[in-house]
Amino acid sequence: MSFNVPGYDTSRLSIGPGILYIGPEGSEPTIDVGAVRSGMTIVTTREKVDIYQGIPRSLIETYTVQETGTISINGLEWNIDRLAEALGAGSISSDASNKIFEFGGEITFSKVALKFVHTKPNNKTLTFKLWRGRGSGEFTFTFGDDPHEFPYVFDMLLAATDWDSNPLAIGKQLYKIEEQI
Repeated sequence: MSFNVPGYDTSRLSIGPGILYIGPEGSEPTIDVGAVRSGMTIVTTREKVDIYQGIPRSLIETYTVQETGTISINGLEWNIDRLAEALGAGSISSDASNKIFEFGGEITFSKVALKFVHTKPNNKTLTFKLWRGRGSGEFTFTFGDDPHEFPYVFDMLLAATDWDSNPLAIGKQLYKIEEQI
């Protein structure tokens, strides 16, 4: 007999990776980035300022002064298109036998939309929709004995509309998570 087992609902359990889709900002992403390691990370940070009044000073209010977020995942497939998206810049071309990536000297970042779909053991999905983002500008190449991994990190950008051009209200302008029930 087990002790200290809390109440639980197994339909809410989740394990394993998912599928990351990428595409140009302003439209629903449809390009599957391919094989990934388990462990996509979504980080949201709200920086705050506390307002104090009186003697002794007492906290009377807190406001958010900055919201930031990142999405990180490690890809397992070499793909020059994904490299350009992760860096937020670069020029891609091809000749008769090669796909070519050239990089350096751009001042701006290209923008993307991201959608991550994870299927839980009960066959229901969790879907994360990032309306607008940009590659972090970092990409590390490591060639070794283990499977090569390609880190994709995207910063969240404020969006005025969703992928259907519907205006986004305050409080809904970075991302949306949908849990199928």
